[in-house]
Amino acid sequence: MLCYLGFFVCIANVLSVSSYRSVEHENLFHLSKTKALTYEGGNIWQADETSFPILKNQFGSMAILTLKVGGIRQPHWHPFAWELNYVISGKAEWSIVGTNGQHDSFIANVGDLVFIPRGIFHYFANADSEEELKVLIIFNSSQVVEDDDIGIVPSLNEIPIDILAASFGMPKDYFKDIPRNATSTPIIIRKDTKHRNPSLLRKRDVEKSEQFTDFLFDFCVVQQKMSSYCFAFVAIIAVIGTIVVDDASGTLIPTCSVASHSCSSTDAQTITGSFIMINADFTLLTSQKASLISCFTNQLRLSSSLNIKVTVQVQAIDQLSNGDCRVSYKCSGVGHHPSALSCLKATPNCDAFKTILGKCFRSSGTKVGVGLPILGGLLGAVGGILKVGSGIVGGLLAAVTSHTCSSTGTQTIAGSFIIVSVDLTLVTAQKASIASCFTSQLRLSHSLNIKAIVEVQGIDHLDNGDCRVSYKCSGVGHHPSALTCLKATPNCDAFKTILGKCSHSSGTQVGENNNGDGQYDGNSNGDGQYDGSNNGDGQYDGSNNGDVQGDGSVDVTVTSNTCASTDSQTIDGSFDICNADLELLKAQKDSFESCCTNQLRSSHSLNIKISVEVQGFEQLENGDCRVSYKCSGIGHHPSALSCLKTCPNTNPFRDILGKCSLQKW
Repeated sequence: MLCYLGFFVCIANVLSVSSYRSVEHENLFHLSKTKALTYEGGNIWQADETSFPILKNQFGSMAILTLKVGGIRQPHWHPFAWELNYVISGKAEWSIVGTNGQHDSFIANVGDLVFIPRGIFHYFANADSEEELKVLIIFNSSQVVEDDDIGIVPSLNEIPIDILAASFGMPKDYFKDIPRNATSTPIIIRKDTKHRNPSLLRKRDVEKSEQFTDFLFDFCVVQQKMSSYCFAFVAIIAVIGTIVVDDASGTLIPTCSVASHSCSSTDAQTITGSFIMINADFTLLTSQKASLISCFTNQLRLSSSLNIKVTVQVQAIDQLSNGDCRVSYKCSGVGHHPSALSCLKATPNCDAFKTILGKCFRSSGTKVGVGLPILGGLLGAVGGILKVGSGIVGGLLAAVTSHTCSSTGTQTIAGSFIIVSVDLTLVTAQKASIASCFTSQLRLSHSLNIKAIVEVQGIDHLDNGDCRVSYKCSGVGHHPSALTCLKATPNCDAFKTILGKCSHSSGTQVGENNNGDGQYDGNSNGDGQYDGSNNGDGQYDGSNNGDVQGDGSVDVTVTSNTCASTDSQTIDGSFDICNADLELLKAQKDSFESCCTNQLRSSHSLNIKISVEVQGFEQLENGDCRVSYKCSGIGHHPSALSCLKTCPNTNPFRDILGKCSLQKW
């Protein structure tokens, strides 16, 4: 009896071995019959030199990986091997972090191949809400995958809190909730799949707490743990951010605001998303559909040179059962998804969007700060109807009708454009402004164009009355982005402001003001409309933001601006301002910080977590004032430095200066 038992045990062992590796054929391996490595978010089947000995020293191994809905391959990198991934079934969203701040995300469908170079940080997630993802992975190393895999969880576990705090430029307390002994698994899963966004591990962004929540969501969600205190804090901040105080009565008034916003890539050139607005009037919001499209499109086209052809379509505006409104949109022609996704998340915080919000507020019959300055609003409204901001005077629109440019050398581009309905003398007077505008735009187009300089070489009056402006760009490092940027520059707000100063004069301009630029458009966002305010809060509070200076004030200008990187995540700088009242400047401290922060966060997707702090105000011997500041959380220094240099030329910054003017009497 024991003999028979032994015989059957031997047969069972042979069958067990041959179930995955053939005894008679060392080249054959039954991968599908091996035992999978099982995790909550999916499974892995591997063939390497340990399980399939013939692979030893052959520099090759493979794996089959499946991800459930909500499953993620933990962010990681391989120090010894590249990998080639083939999507067998389902849909995957890949994210790759390379050198020089490169960060790409894209969708891979059935039949697609994805190559990851050795040592490149990456991860991918199941991008389908119903179907399992299955991927075949080939490595050019025969060792066990676990021996060539460095994940984000064990990496963070080993980094001391003080080092993390210094790296992110944040207090140590923000890192106390990271588990120090967290168990690391190669496959993880989102606990809440209702708010899926494969491109970003964070679930939501909340205004005024962006750095705090971004960090915690990015790392704590990966480790499947989130402090309840953080959710409470986020909720409190979200409520505080939707309240303002009536200047006259001191009562609290809820404002129209975005409560939640989600967006994700749906294919190689498309992003879809939606956001919820509270305290918004459905009819007023629907009337702003075109403005919403224009705002999102403009912001996206500035996010990357590869997004210059993006178009946004608002697909639906719905009223929810609780009275809130949901706006659904679709972005087409996306060329660089990481910057587009970051930009879309940040757009509700920009001044142009807040202006739209101010026009959609569900009014209770009380206007905040209504008074005599309504006259300014009426003037601005007239200017808006006639698009004075675009250079209309007496019915004539100053505009660029043609624009050509091409590379003439390895570092040089030459071009010219034709402007109609402009005065040659006025255009010539704006020569320096035109050069500065083009230079600023070029330097923001690509990190390799940071040293580009534009020189206006000639301004000619043509026989038909139009003007031709010829220019030359030197120091170009990346021609495709430079050429795209040059083509788009005449559409930017800064250039339109210059055009507005060059129109043929017919006596008095519509909405004429007293600030010496011969133009009053009532707003700063370039949309040709006046909402009664330039301070970006979406409401008119009866203030004069420096556009109409009928009170005896003098022009406030920035005479010098210096900034430099002090470490890998920090920039320090200062600017001198003439004709400014020191006490009025100090009162605008928060506005300076907010303005510079918003500009910087729009400069590059890697700068989305930047914060700016004004460190001091001082009166100089010549009567000018100096403002010193510090920028933390810098991810991309070239674009940040360029942005800081141009920030004083932006309309929001000028609006702040307009509130700080010295009085002549």
